[in-house]
Amino acid sequence: METDSPNQIAVFSYGTLQDPEVQKELYNRVLEGQPDRISGYVLESINLPDSSFNYISYSIAKLTGNPQDSIEGFVFYLSEHELKITDTYESEAYERFKIKLDSGIEAIMYQTPIR
Repeated sequence: METDSPNQIAVFSYGTLQDPEVQKELYNRVLEGQPDRISGYVLESINLPDSSFNYISYSIAKLTGNPQDSIEGFVFYLSEHELKITDTYESEAYERFKIKLDSGIEAIMYQTPIR
């Protein structure tokens, strides 16, 4: 996985993790990211109860396999501790997957669980 340093994990965000207020609440810092995209996915909306961030509807990535579909977002680099915080924040509605972005960066992305 490509990272800024050996201790950092690339995470692709297409939703609320791009919000500086959410970042400050979760990580006590504002993340620096770079724009990127993943092909073969679309965004859908889901409603999650008991959100502490005043969001009612959230975006979730769904694999289509169609190379004409894509999602724009940002790559952020997190520590292992911050990744665990992100796992809790994303809840059971999302599942963590390793993906390869259009830029070639390998990253973690939270998406629709495959059941």
